[in-house]
Amino acid sequence: MLSISIDFVPLHLQPYKTLDDYRITSQEVGPEILQVLITDTGDRRSNLALLIHALVEQYRAEEDGVSIQEIDDWDFSHLDSDEPADEPGCPYQKAHSDAMFAEMTLCASLRLPWAEHESNLKRALNG
Repeated sequence: MLSISIDFVPLHLQPYKTLDDYRITSQEVGPEILQVLITDTGDRRSNLALLIHALVEQYRAEEDGVSIQEIDDWDFSHLDSDEPADEPGCPYQKAHSDAMFAEMTLCASLRLPWAEHESNLKRALNG
């Protein structure tokens, strides 16, 4: 069993410059906890879309045998990239692609134009 903890935080509370981060922690008693940190974009719809992206990406990566540590190692070795998951050889590229599809679909359902969503994300990353 897995519990999920979700926090929407300012960028400076992320472990590095990212829109989402997730970890699985164990407890002595009870289920493991998937801790998800989403950078607050100032728009609830964009925040929700980022959350769904993170959840789908983590689940798909795990199903593909890609650990969170492998994702972190890749991201930290590509800090100069706007999107590490789009770089050739990314071990979680398929998971990221599936997550992008879910994010885009949710934005459409929330009547959030993709261009507005992207603007929210850029503002959250760059202030």
